[in-house]
Parts: sequence; C-alpha cells; structure tokens
Amino acid sequence: TASFNTMSTNSHFRHVSNLIASGKGYTCDYCHSATVSSNTAVSNTANHVNGVADVSLTGTYGSLPVNGTWSAGPATCATSYCHSDGKGVNYATATWTNKSSGYCGTCHATSPAIGGASLINTNAHFAHFSSTANSYGPMLTQANTNGCAACHTYTGELQGTHVDGAINLAAGGCTTCHKNATTTYTWTAGRVTCASCHDGTLSVIKSTTAPRIDQALFTSNGHGQFNSFGCTDCHNNSGRHINGVLGDKRLLSGLGSGSDITECTYCHNNSGIVTNPVRQNMKPHVTAKGSGPTGLCNECHTPHGTTNLSMVKLTIRGKTIVFTNRSTGFISKVAVNGYYLGLCQVCHTNTLVFQNTTGTSGGTVTRPTAALGGHYNDRNCWSCHDHKGVYAFEPAGGGSCNGCHGYPPAAPGFTPSVGNYVDATKGEDFTGGGGAHTVAGHIKPTALQSEGWINCTNCHTSSSHAQGGVPPKRPFINITSPDTYRFNPAKPTSYSGDHSSTVGTCSNVSCHFKASPIWNRP
Repeated sequence: TASFNTMSTNSHFRHVSNLIASGKGYTCDYCHSATVSSNTAVSNTANHVNGVADVSLTGTYGSLPVNGTWSAGPATCATSYCHSDGKGVNYATATWTNKSSGYCGTCHATSPAIGGASLINTNAHFAHFSSTANSYGPMLTQANTNGCAACHTYTGELQGTHVDGAINLAAGGCTTCHKNATTTYTWTAGRVTCASCHDGTLSVIKSTTAPRIDQALFTSNGHGQFNSFGCTDCHNNSGRHINGVLGDKRLLSGLGSGSDITECTYCHNNSGIVTNPVRQNMKPHVTAKGSGPTGLCNECHTPHGTTNLSMVKLTIRGKTIVFTNRSTGFISKVAVNGYYLGLCQVCHTNTLVFQNTTGTSGGTVTRPTAALGGHYNDRNCWSCHDHKGVYAFEPAGGGSCNGCHGYPPAAPGFTPSVGNYVDATKGEDFTGGGGAHTVAGHIKPTALQSEGWINCTNCHTSSSHAQGGVPPKRPFINITSPDTYRFNPAKPTSYSGDHSSTVGTCSNVSCHFKASPIWNRP
C-alpha cells in the first residue's frame, strides 16, 4: 500500500496519491480496467505482465463517467470527462508525461478566447472570466484556482470534489457577490440588470462595493425623467466595466474624450437631444476669482439624481447641501459650525457678500444684516445669474447696467423705442422700481447704454455703484451734483430714500425749488 501511494512516475502521483491534498486517490482500475478490477485484484492475467501499459478508460467510476481515448505513442488522454468543461461537452487533451498539461488552464482557460481554444464557455462563464476589451463582467483571475474558488468549493487542481460529476458551488452561491436579496440570479439567463448590482443591497466584486444608483431617484430626479433615458444611453454596458476602480466613468465613446464637461455638453449642446432651451448650451462655473469657466459639472451635479433639485449633489466640498426650493435654497442665513451652506455660498470665499464663511470653523461669522434692496437678496439668484453667459452664474448682461436695470432703469411696463430710452428694456422689480428715470430732464431720451456711466453721474457717484458691474455699496442714491444743479451751493443735495423699500424725495436740487415729488410718482 505504501509503495502504491507513493508511485511517482509521470502523473501517477497526481492521480493516485492520498498523501497530498491535491491527490485524487483513484484506484488502479479507474484507468486500467482491462487489466485489474481494484488495487489488489488482477482481472486479466494476460494483460498484466505483457510488457505493455494497457490503458482502458471506459465505463463509470461511481457516478462519474470515465470514458476517454488513450494514445500510447504520444501518451495522451483525450475525450475524458476528467479533463472536460464539467459538462462532458468540450475536452482538453492531457499528456501523461507532462503533469502541467492537466492543470486548470488546460480545461478552464479563459485566454486567448472562451469558446475557441478555451473550453469553459458554458452559460455565464464568459461574463465572469473574460478579460477581453468588451468584457462587462468581473474578469476573475484566468487559468488558475483563484478565479474558480470565487464561486466553487475548490482549493487545488485535483481536490476531492473536483471531478465528481457535480457542480459544487461555494456557500452563498451567486449572493456571495450579488447581494441584492430581491433579485433572482439565473446562471443560464444571461447578464443581470444594472439595478441588480447598483441598487438595493449593493454587489461586492473583488472587495469593491458597486456605487449606489438609486433607480427611483434616477427616474424621478435624474436623467431618467427626460425622454425615458436609461443607463445604456450614457454607459456602454458591453465595455470593460467591473475593474475595481471607482469613478473612472466607463462611458460611451461618443460622449467626448472623458472630460466631465464634454460628456455633458455632448447632449446639452445638441438641441436634437436636449430640446428645452433653458437646459441648452449651459456653461461651467469659474473656480477662482477672475478665472475662466474651468469648473466641472460633477462638482455640483450628479446625472443619476438626488433628493435635491436639479440633480444637485448632497455633498459639495465636504459640506452637506439641501436644495429643495429654487426660491430660498440658494442662500442660508444660519451658520453650521461657522459655515453657511446655501447652494451659492458653499464655495464662495471672495464674493462681496454671501461667502461661505468670514471666519474659521466655529468662530464668529458676520453676515449682511438685511436684504440690501434689489441686490444681495437671499433668494431667486437665478433671475440675475443664470447657467449660461461666458460662465455659469455670470451677472446678467455680463455685469453691464442694462443686464439688470435697463438703461436707464425703467418702471415695469415701460415701452422703449428709438429716441425714447431704447436701451431701457428691463422693468425694475422692486418697490418704486424705475421711478422717474425716464422723465425728460433727468436723463436724455436718446441715452444709450454704450455711453456708459456719463448719464448717471449727476445723481450717482461711481463709488456708490461703479460702472461695469462692480457690486454697489450703500447708499445707492448719492446725489453729488455740481454747483450748477444745487439750489443752495453752500448746502449738499440729498435724497431721503434708499434703493428699494423706501422711495424718497430729492432736496436742494435746482430743478426743484422745494422737495421734489416722490420718485416713483413722476
């Protein structure tokens, strides 16, 4: 018995030895059934000592079909279930004098191609093992035991349960990786859905957890709400998919070079795809004061949707963002650990007002006390700062006077025409808006925006509202007329109101020999 178990010629040790974990412990009659009936019984004495190694691979071994063809010259074993794809359909040819010829790679190789020289082409093996460029599966390690052990109870190329006629799955089966308990995984049914891995209980492949894509949010708040877009409208589900690298955006080649901006503009700059003009030709934001539009769309948005409006991310620069109201969600007046987390504030450090903080975390933070007229209000930022222009949220009109006010500012409903304040195209939307700007005598009817600040200086100084869009400072009304416009040159002119909530009158102006009419009642 001892000498039998230690037979070491050629591949005997791999097949018959019980002394190693990878040994099968097969008895002699498994391969020599024409000569012996067991390890100790000779059934055909004529074949026993005839000087020939009589090999016969017929019949069964327990429940295992033996079969196979032995070629003595090259010493090869072919069409044997032991060296098949597990189904007894595709076979490898093992060479008795070369132990490595019977390793996993000879039967279950995945390179160069499954279904060609490789044999493990049944059901979903291709999806799990293929390493070709168009693989969409996990690319389990090919041609060795590590890949097999991901699904099968198997530790060595000749372990006991390996060639027993059964398909031995590891505990948990498919749910070892596919953990979504609400999804049924069928080995013969082809590929699984995107949601089965990315929604519900997330799949874990090679110790990497699939990114969560909430299918309900995608449909209600993400791109899925438009034109019934689905995953494959942006993602190539036949391309190299599961590679253990998160965030490398395996997208269709048609969406640009891989830049976040070009991927978004591929659709948003195409009116045939994005039909709503409001969402066409949108620009990214600046990333530093005075810089160009170099920001990335995904700094603020995720195409998959969130509980925020406009696909705004839940976290921006490490700060939690709540944007569920397009009127009040832009600015917050409540500090959280010294930071103001309104959507427009969270990144701002150099703006005149509504910065994310003016101190350090936990320190004292100062804020503007009240809404300063039409400027600096804490809601509806979109009305003056849209997503277009030279860059996203550029002041309306590029910061020019007419971008916000008209030139000159006109009351709501004013109809401009050539020679009658033709540039006064926007009615002011605050109390007393526009006032008496368009009364002859204040500003000439032929005034044009191209003339710049010159038509404004009689009543406003550049320090109170600098030309070119520099944010204004209080007081907005600062009458510093030259002596020719003063009723009493020794006294200053004045205005009793402010820019918005209080509409006042002018005093000590030679145009009016007493206090002027109320500004919004010309």
